[in-house]
Amino acid sequence: MPDFINCKHCKKLFAKFDQSSYCDNCTEVEEEVFRKVRNFLYACPNSDAIAISKATGVPPLKIFEYVKEGRVAIASKPEIDEASEEGDEQ
Repeated sequence: MPDFINCKHCKKLFAKFDQSSYCDNCTEVEEEVFRKVRNFLYACPNSDAIAISKATGVPPLKIFEYVKEGRVAIASKPEIDEASEEGDEQ
């Protein structure tokens, strides 16, 4: 039996059948954003989060989320990453 949760993005209630925290509609949008980051990293593998953000329009905190999830690896993680993790702990 699936769990019912609110979508992490749009807050719509949906049946969770897998590990995703997004409803079907938001999953498509999220995957398109992720593909932008991934494709940029294939072309420029030594990029940091700021360069990726400037080139793709994806916010640095979203890129750090992908790093934290283990979906991508980036060249360096600036101080903003450490600050965001400290804020998560409080």
